[in-house]
Amino acid sequence: MARPPYPTEVMVRILALKRLYNLSDEQLEYQLLDRHSYQRFCGLLDAAHLTDRTTIWHFENRIRVGGAEALFAAVEQQILQHGYLARRGMIIDATLVPALKQHFTREDKEQIREKAIPADWSPAKTSPV
Repeated sequence: MARPPYPTEVMVRILALKRLYNLSDEQLEYQLLDRHSYQRFCGLLDAAHLTDRTTIWHFENRIRVGGAEALFAAVEQQILQHGYLARRGMIIDATLVPALKQHFTREDKEQIREKAIPADWSPAKTSPV
């Protein structure tokens, strides 16, 4: 027994994410599995099975490029009518990287208190930023 098709609204929302974030079918499948915000936007929070890259590919080919372009043009027109502007986004890796800590010697601290710069410091160490 075959799985029933996903509702058209769900698939259109999936294509909207694909277009907004410039994702491949494989990347979109991963993001749908990984991000609850994508699942919530597409209406897939209670879904037992999420769409895979093949399903996305088949739907996109079924409506063809012209159908997808017409669909997104209509959506963009509705967004503009409400005074908003849709812009493409990107996913950014926000990995935290520890910064190096400055360790001053007692002599360095004394010179800093006297508003002097130690002679052995490099220009990078003396920059204000």
